[in-house]
Amino acid sequence: MSIYSRSVAYMVILLSFTIAFISGCSSPAPRPIDTSAAPFVETPPAKPYVSLDLAYPYYKMISDKLDQRLKTTLKNRGEAHITLITPPEFKVLTTKIEPRRIHTLANEFMATEPKIKNLCLGHFQKKIEGQPEHTYYVVIESSGLVEFRKKIAEESGLSKTDFDPELFFPHVTIGFTARDLHFEDGAIKNQKSCPANLKSILRER
Repeated sequence: MSIYSRSVAYMVILLSFTIAFISGCSSPAPRPIDTSAAPFVETPPAKPYVSLDLAYPYYKMISDKLDQRLKTTLKNRGEAHITLITPPEFKVLTTKIEPRRIHTLANEFMATEPKIKNLCLGHFQKKIEGQPEHTYYVVIESSGLVEFRKKIAEESGLSKTDFDPELFFPHVTIGFTARDLHFEDGAIKNQKSCPANLKSILRER
């Protein structure tokens, strides 16, 4: 092999080592993140009614005293709330307003800490399949709750025939026998439904 050929061969070998060294020292290019398999988390749907949640201990005390007075144990939900918009009303309202808009307005209203007054302990009974059923509740007074319903009615543009904000009987359910009885069952939960023999329970401590 000639001196020239030998020199060329050495240069090729040296160049190969240099390229290999540089390649080994360089960082690999970043790989793009694959988001095609990322899980989709659906936002839970808004509940189909509006309620104002209340602290339970006071109403639990009423429930216990009522059980003692009636010498029975009524069923209850273990919590206290006032239904501001019932499920049937909510269904009608959502023909004009998005459900989340209703709840946004409700949350803004709750933040004002509306004042309520416990008036009396009410009772409604009705025969269902031949069996007398009972429900007991604290009748509530609050102009703020009515004003909230009026605001919802105004935004919806519905007539009073479809949604009457003043057709409203705020109350806190205390207990019932088989199930809670509602307006659709004929229950008008106002002061006129408060029997005299239960009036003292709200004042007892």
